[in-house]
Amino acid sequence: AYMIYTSGSTGRPKGVIIQHQALVNYTEARVNECELGIGDKALQFASISFDGAVAEIFSALVSGATLVLRNNEILGSVSKFIQNCWDYRITILELPTAYWHQLTFELAKGNLELPPSLRVLVIAGERAIPQQVNLWKTTVGAYPRLINDYGPTEATVSATSCNLSELNLTALPRREVPIGKPLQNYQTYLLDKNLQPVPIGVPGELYIGGIGLARGYRNKANLTAEQFIPNPFSEQPGSRLYKTGDLARYLNDGNIEYVGRIDNQVKLRGFRIELGEVEAALNQHSQVQETLVTILEDELGNKQLVAYIIPGENAPSSTALRQFLKEKLPAYMVPGAFVILDTLPLTPNRKVDKKALPLPTLDNRVDSKNCILPRTVLEHQLVKIWEEALNISPISVTDNFFELGGHSLLAIRLITEVEKQLGYTLPVTSFFQEGTIEKIAQHLENHQESDNCEILLPLQTKGNQTPLFLVHPAGGYGLGYSLLANKLGTNQPVYALQARGLNGKEQPLNTVEAMASDYIKAIREIQPSGAYLIGGYSSGGLIAFEIASQLQAAGESIENLLIIDTHPPLTDSKIETIPDNETALLIFIIEQIGLHFNAEIKLDYEELAALDEVKRLDYALQVLQNYQIFAPNSGKNLVAGLVNVYKANSQASLNYQPLAINADISLFKTEALAKQFPNNSTLGWDKLTSETVDIRTVKGTHDNLLQEPSVIELSTAIQEFLPKSEII
Repeated sequence: AYMIYTSGSTGRPKGVIIQHQALVNYTEARVNECELGIGDKALQFASISFDGAVAEIFSALVSGATLVLRNNEILGSVSKFIQNCWDYRITILELPTAYWHQLTFELAKGNLELPPSLRVLVIAGERAIPQQVNLWKTTVGAYPRLINDYGPTEATVSATSCNLSELNLTALPRREVPIGKPLQNYQTYLLDKNLQPVPIGVPGELYIGGIGLARGYRNKANLTAEQFIPNPFSEQPGSRLYKTGDLARYLNDGNIEYVGRIDNQVKLRGFRIELGEVEAALNQHSQVQETLVTILEDELGNKQLVAYIIPGENAPSSTALRQFLKEKLPAYMVPGAFVILDTLPLTPNRKVDKKALPLPTLDNRVDSKNCILPRTVLEHQLVKIWEEALNISPISVTDNFFELGGHSLLAIRLITEVEKQLGYTLPVTSFFQEGTIEKIAQHLENHQESDNCEILLPLQTKGNQTPLFLVHPAGGYGLGYSLLANKLGTNQPVYALQARGLNGKEQPLNTVEAMASDYIKAIREIQPSGAYLIGGYSSGGLIAFEIASQLQAAGESIENLLIIDTHPPLTDSKIETIPDNETALLIFIIEQIGLHFNAEIKLDYEELAALDEVKRLDYALQVLQNYQIFAPNSGKNLVAGLVNVYKANSQASLNYQPLAINADISLFKTEALAKQFPNNSTLGWDKLTSETVDIRTVKGTHDNLLQEPSVIELSTAIQEFLPKSEII
């Protein structure tokens, strides 16, 4: 009937030959299982190269049902997929188990709703996680019917089936999800090493018999004889059993429960992988002494290969190992993480203690020393989505999604989150082609018109404490507070206010009062009423002060005002001035950008001054690109915007004349700033409030206060003054 290649555990796929009798039998079983008939609409979800397509295509055609063919749009994201199911009024779905895990997760969050037309959903391909089955049961209920199918390619798609909707799930957290009972004209046997049946509850290797078995492997007579053995329980000539290599046990109700593999083979997103083959390839590396490869799975069912390495004299980097394997193995066999160990942990019996192996961290996936922080609002938003999906932090904007342990199904989840949270439609093909946050952000900005530059950046949204709103300094850049927000902990929401005009297209605001009024509107979208927690670094402290003043004038209360290393406007010779020409200003801004990204950039004034304005900007941009702060062919609008914003903000600060308020102020000052005001420890803020001014002197300089290591002490000092009560 057809020949289809398995994924191939050794990287060399095997052609499995399926006979007409087997295909007809399975198709009839499928039609009966799903009660397919005229009026049904079945979606062809599986690629034609996977045998799941056989189940979808032939069962629909022979029963008179409508077959809806797949396309890239249907599979673009989970939300688009469900919307297409609504549009086409799909009644029958078969999904890979891993994709169904993610679909269940989205349904439980309340983001999606299944179409009422859907009456049967079949999952197959991998082990179903008990917690996800229970989550489905709680969220969706018993309708549509949920069926768990099991079977290798060598048994014509599926050999057993279990109706999970009829199953009592109360005990599932303590065991595996059953794979059910044999389909029509299939037999299953659980046997010990002597090919004798095992008792109920005792694990044995699962063998499959019946007319659904394949003829064998193309041009591999020895392998066929090894995997398809004579059936010792049948008197019918030529009767065979297929040796699955899977461990299973019978339950009291007659269902079969999958336990695991008896060999070193695993299944990852539909691909069979022999772990020993990966280990053998790694051991060929000159700096690898010993290795162990295993598969790890999180609570959502996301799996990844992890390689534990005992290195030689010099430990190879993750990048070097990954590149080495790419030249020897298919991409799906390359581990997502490499963990360097001194020795492998052993049990008292001197076997490898897999339970004692450390979980991989970000350092095991990429070179975290070269982490490049987000430079734009969109990059920051994408980083947050990636960190949550991949469960690692921090992530560099140049890190490749797939080298961080990502895979195609997780990519669909990310695309769904980008669409839901940011409103961007990201094609699947573009995601795979771009691969990094840097390139994806460029693609989205080039292909879609976005709104004006967002002025409120959600740096940390988790937690129930009073939100902290931090106002940008003169450069207008709110992302400078990212490290501080991280150090304040996961229970403290932090939002940064960013200046208008950073996109290089919008005109910046030119007075502190106008900025404060504009930012209050954004703040109220998060927190409609007081008590408010406002703060600001450098000239951002002046804007924060004006925000507090305007909020009080509107009848709101201020929990605390955090002033970070700045003083009130002065009327004497201590007034600071902005650089007096365009060249000096550009040099100052480029150097400040460098500080934010831990790069010490020095530009030659005479060399820049000799250039015209356009060439001067291009030169500065090239320097930032050479430091990998900006991607090639990007950043021009941002640098131009920074120059305009800095000039407008600096002039606005010089012109600002504050009025006194009635709010507590917490002042955090560096020793250098304190020395400029030897006779007033509050720097003059005591004259602008009728309440208390609490003072903390922190280590560091003004320029590096928001960077490591100074930000650690600053965050500790700030936490002393944050309210401990939670918002109800």
